[in-house]
Amino acid sequence: MNFVKSSSAGVAMGVVMIAAFAGLASSAMGQGAVPAPTPAAKPQIPTIQPQVIPTGADAKSLAAGQQVPTPTIPAGCGLTFDTMMHNFGKIDDTTPVSHSYKVKNTSDKRISFTSVKASCGCTVPKAPQFLEPGQEGTIDITFNPAGRNGRELKTVTIITDDPTCGTLTLHAESTVLKRVVVEPVAVWMGEIPFGNPGVQELSITGRAENFAIQQISLDNKNLKLEEIAKDQVELDGGTGIRYRYRVSAPATLPIGRFNGVVSVITNDSRSPSTSVVINGEVAGNIRLNPERFSVMMRGPAQPIRAEAQLQSRINQPIKILGVELVDVPAEMRAVVDVQPIAPGSRTGWRIVLSGTAPSDVAMIRGNVVVKTDQPNQTELRMPISGWMPPNLGAQTVQPVPGQPLPGGTVRPINPPKPGQ
Repeated sequence: MNFVKSSSAGVAMGVVMIAAFAGLASSAMGQGAVPAPTPAAKPQIPTIQPQVIPTGADAKSLAAGQQVPTPTIPAGCGLTFDTMMHNFGKIDDTTPVSHSYKVKNTSDKRISFTSVKASCGCTVPKAPQFLEPGQEGTIDITFNPAGRNGRELKTVTIITDDPTCGTLTLHAESTVLKRVVVEPVAVWMGEIPFGNPGVQELSITGRAENFAIQQISLDNKNLKLEEIAKDQVELDGGTGIRYRYRVSAPATLPIGRFNGVVSVITNDSRSPSTSVVINGEVAGNIRLNPERFSVMMRGPAQPIRAEAQLQSRINQPIKILGVELVDVPAEMRAVVDVQPIAPGSRTGWRIVLSGTAPSDVAMIRGNVVVKTDQPNQTELRMPISGWMPPNLGAQTVQPVPGQPLPGGTVRPINPPKPGQ
């Protein structure tokens, strides 16, 4: 029995897309109640370890105790340095630091610096254009530690017109001490089952003497932010004042993603403000993977195909009540097939979109709307986005008089037979 229908192209449907979103888990943050602080007369001061914030493949963050190899100069190179490695030591994250590496041309010919590049935008190098025989000069670097925390290694790569020198590397190491440490740097509330609350904890620690948070706010009124403790902690050999907060998502949140920003104002004039992003997902019984159909068109009139899976998170049967194509270009000749993921399965479905790349457009848009028997996910909207590489180009289609281009169609769903 065919109980699905196709809507004509251009028909608008007020359908909300409800899709599950895979857990990001940048850190292992499970759900559950946050333990309340335990007061004590003279508590032992806890220790906060600095977070390692990745800054790129070349701009390296170093683990505690990790050894850094010493740069070398190839034999026969006409340049000498007083040092090729500098350690700034412990530095504040609010103040840039600089160093000059002394370099001398020990050869009998001019050596030109053809390329001097730093490993990241936070480090700016400056070098002379060339050095005459016997001339001395400096290669200066300035490192901006804003946004960094913990041990950092920055490199400056030098190429000259002296082939015996090859590629030379200067190292600059430092231990960046953030004046205000936020842990975690971003709050992931997790994938919260619909109808359940979600809770995570956030801490903000300041190094400044008598550090205080003067104002804190959360821009998402559906979420709750409350202070649960204030204590003193050890921080890289010093002490800091830590504020702990609880972020709560109520059980009444609708299915879908949510986010917010915590804005903080402190009494530290050198780090007066900071912010923390909050993200999470209220998940229904249905998981879509992927959440949209992305199609690369390989040329005009070429076949296109994309597939998604609709599955139950709790291994319960899902009934597909209908499928509809909305706002799909007529020339795409779109077809949707809905089949069980496995023979006899009622907990998962394959949704296959196929058709033909239009000849007169380079991009396509539209939606596949799936109707289900799930009370809180009665309609799922899956956007369609397709594009054609510029080198393939789009051609203009000349319609034949009296023969309109066909629109999208939906093939009948093949439900499992009784007893399967």
